[in-house]
Amino acid sequence: MALAFIASIPYGLFKIAISFSNLYLIKFLYLVKFNNSNSHMIFAMKEKTLELFAFTPEGKIVHALSSGEKSFSELVKATALSERWLSIKLKRLLRLGVVKLDRNVYQVDHEKLHTLLIPSLKDDAWMAAYEIVERHPEVLSILLYGSIAKGNTHEESDIDLLVISESPLGLTSDEYEISIKRGVAFEITSMTLKEFLAMLHFKSSLLFGILEGYEVLFDRAGITTLLKVSKREICKNWLYKKDEELWLKLKK
Repeated sequence: MALAFIASIPYGLFKIAISFSNLYLIKFLYLVKFNNSNSHMIFAMKEKTLELFAFTPEGKIVHALSSGEKSFSELVKATALSERWLSIKLKRLLRLGVVKLDRNVYQVDHEKLHTLLIPSLKDDAWMAAYEIVERHPEVLSILLYGSIAKGNTHEESDIDLLVISESPLGLTSDEYEISIKRGVAFEITSMTLKEFLAMLHFKSSLLFGILEGYEVLFDRAGITTLLKVSKREICKNWLYKKDEELWLKLKK
């Protein structure tokens, strides 16, 4: 096993390559530290075990089975994969426990799928956040919110990011490029710090949506603290029912 420091690049990124030549396997561990007087943030990407998105053969299989169990021949038609390629991918999904075979028909194990999807999609969110910060130094904070942050992931979940910056940012091209690169749909909302503070003040519907479940991926402006304070204030007058994903106004 060989361990080597390959490069040192902006924001204190060190790329460590661990090579196992006998297995023809190279793993990359990205460790990024952001430091200033107000923040300390570490980005980390773990090796993904499975990619289950519409762009991948595995994703096509899972998507086809999400509507109900299917035979091998039915999966060939539904996925447009060759019999050989479908057989290879089904064996992998069976080994991982994502797909079950019973009486010559295949079906999805949704509980197992759920446990695999959440870490995988969160890894994509972390790496997308890193890419955005690298491209746009004026970014102050990035939040993950929506179904993935809440743990309600399903096969067609997209990744919702809120990017807060010093000045207005156009992130349409970033959203498209990152979605293609990572093989999953991203929905990136951008706002300035001034707009974010206005959202907190007026308690907009977006704020309520964020407070249902979020993770701070990057922060150098104290956004983490602001959200905690805002949630405490809102919960004085509102109750969030997690099972129903519903905010209820409290009677005084």
